[in-house]
Amino acid sequence: PQAFIQCSYNEDNDTIYITDELRKVNMKQQSFAGKLKKYKNVEIIADSEAPDKISDWQDWGFDIIGATKRWKGGGRDYAWEWIQTVRKIVIDSDRTPFIAIEMKKAEHEVLKDGSFSSAYPKLDEDCICALIYSLNRVIIDSKKENNYVDYEEDDSDNDNYDDESED
Repeated sequence: PQAFIQCSYNEDNDTIYITDELRKVNMKQQSFAGKLKKYKNVEIIADSEAPDKISDWQDWGFDIIGATKRWKGGGRDYAWEWIQTVRKIVIDSDRTPFIAIEMKKAEHEVLKDGSFSSAYPKLDEDCICALIYSLNRVIIDSKKENNYVDYEEDDSDNDNYDDESED
C-alpha cells in the first residue's frame, strides 16, 4: 500500500491537524503521484528506504525528500511516543478515514502483569507511518531539544534535513 498524509503541527497549542490523506493498494506509483498533483509545490517527506522512488517523484516535478532516520534502534518507537504525548490530534474522519481507523486501533499490548508494553504497536500502519514521515522535521527537532541521547550529530547522514537555525 501507498499512503500520503497532509498535516500540520501547531507548537503553541501542541496540536496535530490531519487535513488530507490518500491511501491506495496495488496502484502504480506514477498513478498515485498523479492523484497528488495539487501537492507538487509542497514539501513531501517520504520513506527514505527507496531513493529510486523518491527520484522518480522528483522527476515528475514533486518537492520530495527522504525522511531522516538517524535515530538508531528507537526511531519509530520514539516517533510513536512523541505522537502520543501531543496534547491533541485533530482528525476529520470523513476526509481522512484511514488514519482515523489506524489511530483508533493503535493500542499498546497489555503484558501479563497488566501493564502496557512500551513497544510500538504492531498493526496495519500505512497512514501512521505516513504521518510520522510528514512530521519528520518536527520530531527530529523535538529529539534535539530534549537531548535524546541516541541522536547522532553526523553531517554525512544529514543529507535530507536542513537545520534552519544554522542560517
